[in-house]
Amino acid sequence: MDLKLEIPQPLAEALKSQAESSGVDIATYVMQTLMAIAAEKRPPVRLTREQFRLRLQELVDAHPRNLGHVDDSRESIYAGRGE
Repeated sequence: MDLKLEIPQPLAEALKSQAESSGVDIATYVMQTLMAIAAEKRPPVRLTREQFRLRLQELVDAHPRNLGHVDDSRESIYAGRGE
């Protein structure tokens, strides 16, 4: 598969420098780097308690609140059961 990318000049210069220090051309260096990234198995992201709390709050806030009345009395729960 051919893939054409527009790389900003500062990034291209950094890649070229790293390729030269590795003793390979830039195309080989980029391919090796991408293959290493694709093969890498990253561990699950560990959140701090505060990060977890913030993400959970975002999830809660994304859902509408229903402030309607709920009848949870014993009579409504067991109505029609022959008591």
